[in-house]
Amino acid sequence: MKSFTSKFFAYIILMSICSCGVKKTITNDNYEQIDINALINQINTPKTVSDWLFVKGKIKFKSNNDKIGLGFSMKIRPDSLIWVSINAPILGEVNRLMLTKDSVYSINRTNNSYLIRSLDQLENDLGVNLSFNKIENLLLSNIKIPQNNYSLLREGDNIKINHIPDSTSYVIDSKKKTLEQYSLIYSKDKDLLINYSNHSVDGPQAIEVLISEPILHVELTYNKIEERKKEKASFVIPSNYENLN
Repeated sequence: MKSFTSKFFAYIILMSICSCGVKKTITNDNYEQIDINALINQINTPKTVSDWLFVKGKIKFKSNNDKIGLGFSMKIRPDSLIWVSINAPILGEVNRLMLTKDSVYSINRTNNSYLIRSLDQLENDLGVNLSFNKIENLLLSNIKIPQNNYSLLREGDNIKINHIPDSTSYVIDSKKKTLEQYSLIYSKDKDLLINYSNHSVDGPQAIEVLISEPILHVELTYNKIEERKKEKASFVIPSNYENLN
């Protein structure tokens, strides 16, 4: 369970990297002309949350021959705090995670331990550029697509935008005006792929994440999304828990 939780949190962090841009228009004889900048501007419009966002759902891990399904609750206070509780059937809460502007906290109730790391330390461990805002934007599906230096590929209603300098790409549904896929090559022979689906006014309700090394496949399903004025995000470390720092 500890290894799954570590992979999950590392995965959240790895998913947080994004940048880029596009050309202004694309024309195909079989389709109407599309104003790419207008489309990207619409997708880039931030999804605002007044005070707190509460999310409840399911998470499935698949890694090599291992598979596990868990429930989770997540609370986000924009530009401040991300709190996650992971639950197993019968056992109840097995892990609790909290991310602040500069640190990551983790409680593992299966072995009575806890871990506190700075984001700078995680940057060094994972070899990626991290920030609280990047992670938050991913979880709120607020991935930004800059608007220059791109190559474009049209496949039906989907437009794939490739940005070679930073090895990222995006797939946009031009009819639904939604981001369907994000991919990143973050290190030699290591890549990340995120698929978004079941879009609603609250954003995608399903997120599929695949990482090549170490091999990991994660599926997140958001069953409930609510904006709340007030919320509690308790994170008390029991005095008898072992410090794994």
